[in-house]
Amino acid sequence: MFLKARKNSKFKNPGLTLIELLVAMVIGSLMLILVMESYWVMMQTYFQVEASRDLQRETRFAMTRMTDKIRANSIDYAGYEAGAPADRCPSLDLSNNATLCLTGDHHFQPDGEIKIEHDTADKMVYLVSKANSTRQPLLSPNKFEVTNFNLKSTPGANPFNYALENQMQPKTTIFMEVASKKEGFENVKTSVQTTVSSRVYSP
Repeated sequence: MFLKARKNSKFKNPGLTLIELLVAMVIGSLMLILVMESYWVMMQTYFQVEASRDLQRETRFAMTRMTDKIRANSIDYAGYEAGAPADRCPSLDLSNNATLCLTGDHHFQPDGEIKIEHDTADKMVYLVSKANSTRQPLLSPNKFEVTNFNLKSTPGANPFNYALENQMQPKTTIFMEVASKKEGFENVKTSVQTTVSSRVYSP
């Protein structure tokens, strides 16, 4: 009687069949694929956010450098009106200009003759100092590129040549669009615009 019961119990607990094992493996593989895909998406999002933060940080730094130079110096109206050579600023285009010439003031820690220029070939904005013969990029050239850059200055002529009641404080509007050069993150872009006035009130 006891032997018969043991024999019947073997047939009631046969274990996993091959089909059940295959189904379990397929379900486990699908779950692993979903987990790995979710991890990949999270890592891609993380790297994209980091690239965007790095881009915005460098862009703010570049804008700060330019605005500080414009505040501490004055637009080189005399150079424009005298017909500056090609390596300086040949014209003062009020609507679409990629170069701005500035001149230091002896009352306010002069920088000498400097200019802000956008090199379309390099896709980079440079701060050029005539006194030191330096051409410094305002962003990391191996990480970022300037896809659009515009300078608009007003007034279009030296305001200090006018009567006192007609004088205007020179100001410049800067627009800059910057994109990442990192592979896979070329779509990470940012654009900034600001208007800054010169604190130098006399040439």
